Amino acid sequence: MLVTASAAHAIRAFEVGAVDFLLKLVLPERLALALDRVRNALKGTGPREIADTGQAPPGRLAISEGSSTVILHMGEIALLGADADFTRI
Repeated sequence: MLVTASAAHAIRAFEVGAVDFLLKLVLPERLALALDRVRNALKGTGPREIADTGQAPPGRLAISEGSSTVILHMGEIALLGADADFTRI
């Protein structure tokens, strides 16, 4: 799932396997729907499964932090919030 203020990133997001694409300002109902799609994709019950392309394993989320990538367990995430051009986890 990609959250951004620019629709210009939509095509690339889906090319790399995004399950959903949200434009800021995100409504709570739309975020809930997107999170359901991600959960279903991780379980393999969604409209399409996340391809094995080096992404985080099911139940985990790969986060870019500077020049490195951090893998988080989905259960560790308590809140997602907008912070200017970024999403704060």
